[in-house]
Amino acid sequence: MTPTHPSMADFRRRHGAVFVLVAVVSLISLPAASGQPRATPSDLSTAQVAKKASPTVVTITTPSGVGSGVIIDAAGILVTNLHVIRGETQVSVRLTNGDVYDDVSVVDVDARKDLAVLRIKAFALTPASLGNSDDLVVGDRVVLIGSPRGLSQSVSDGLISAVRDSGEGYRLLQTSAAASPGSSGGGMFNLRGQLVGIVSSKLSSGENLNFAVPVNYVRGMAGQQSRMTLEELAAKFSQATATEAGAADVAPPTAKVDLAAAVRTSGLNLKQVDDSSWSITYRGDHLKTVTVDVSAVNDLVVTQSQVTADPIAHETLPKLLTLNFERDLVKVGIVDGTQLVALNETEGRLLDGPALKRIVLAVALFADDMAAVLRDSVPLTTASSLASSVSTNGSSPLVLLQGQGRLRLDRSAWLEEPSQEPGIQQFRNRTNDLWLRVIAERIEVPLDNLSDIVLKNIRETMPDVKVLKKAVRTVNGVRVLMLEFEGTSDGVPVSFLGHYYSGKAGTIHVIGWTGKNLMPEYRSNIENVVATLALTP
Repeated sequence: MTPTHPSMADFRRRHGAVFVLVAVVSLISLPAASGQPRATPSDLSTAQVAKKASPTVVTITTPSGVGSGVIIDAAGILVTNLHVIRGETQVSVRLTNGDVYDDVSVVDVDARKDLAVLRIKAFALTPASLGNSDDLVVGDRVVLIGSPRGLSQSVSDGLISAVRDSGEGYRLLQTSAAASPGSSGGGMFNLRGQLVGIVSSKLSSGENLNFAVPVNYVRGMAGQQSRMTLEELAAKFSQATATEAGAADVAPPTAKVDLAAAVRTSGLNLKQVDDSSWSITYRGDHLKTVTVDVSAVNDLVVTQSQVTADPIAHETLPKLLTLNFERDLVKVGIVDGTQLVALNETEGRLLDGPALKRIVLAVALFADDMAAVLRDSVPLTTASSLASSVSTNGSSPLVLLQGQGRLRLDRSAWLEEPSQEPGIQQFRNRTNDLWLRVIAERIEVPLDNLSDIVLKNIRETMPDVKVLKKAVRTVNGVRVLMLEFEGTSDGVPVSFLGHYYSGKAGTIHVIGWTGKNLMPEYRSNIENVVATLALTP
């Protein structure tokens, strides 16, 4: 990919995205069958489920936040979470066709299960087909549709991870499918396109730990006549008594992020569109132009790049959505049912200039990668194979372990230095202040032993070496050991950042070093190389 602005080739990164963490739920495991995802001849693709079920999902807006709902009766009956509307006297419901209904009444409420059935003055709506949530088992695939952060008709897919006891006298369906504040009240659908759950909450101490209330609890609430007004509901269930789950899981419409500071310090030539939006355009390998839009949406920074607004082939979308499991920084997004985007949502208070730069470049590169898949110019199997297959102008691969491992280096930034040792390649950055060594050996070494071996070797020339940080990271689905250490060489304080992989194919070391005072400046240069590590299955 050739940039019209700063180079993107270094930044094919695979970092963990920062997502808003919401409700804490007390969970006790229930026994459930486990195994591989079940497939039957009647199963639909994710794209087919989205096409069938999206018209049944609505966006609910109140003065306090944004949530979702699902139509369950053509006469204007819909279900959502109680916490989406709790304490509110003004509620509007927006259908997928753009129609908005402000006259809303309450049919039934189950406060224990956080469910509310509402009625709007409409007819001939498209209702969801209700499935049997008791039939779900661990490993079944499901599709979530809702309005996370007000982004209507957002689709994600995943597995039923567990069936849990809430501790409050009802069960919850745990899923790996992505959800965010605003998803509350949205639909969980099985692969027949049937509604099997109402998205309700998310565990705050982990990622992709999302929960839905089984739809069978809704069946006894789906009456036709209104039982109370919103004012009566607000008086009975005030906002002040809302649960922590409810208070946290509604996307607030008023909280704003000061994105300008991150833009100023990003080093990117972002053009301001309005008070809360910026954009930048690159030339792509597969898209003529790749435009990345960065916007402050409530307390989030949403970074996205449109790949196509054309209808997507049913067989292609599930293949693209598998990247949601492969890459954590950027996600495949579907907006308004058709628009395909590369998407990142990051909590604004956690975002600084360097982080924004990494996200913008990652979104741009991912959008171009997705275009390659859509055009069948790159066969997609996993993120690793995609990373090693897509050509990157200005970079070339290092083939390691007889072709079973790869790294990419921007040869305009890294110059190879002669090496007399087999299996060792050393590079000098054009800054002349940073070095990188890549070692490949066909010997498998347990990760637990690697750090001892590395430190033993380096102490032979640097006796005062000390470890600053040790951790295990995942890069493109590969577990690697990360070691950050420092010492003194010829009286000069030196900092090292090393990443180490070992498996049946052998062992790979990627070690960067520079002056101790310069490591904060050059750390990203090392990490950008490490982020391209890919292994061939």
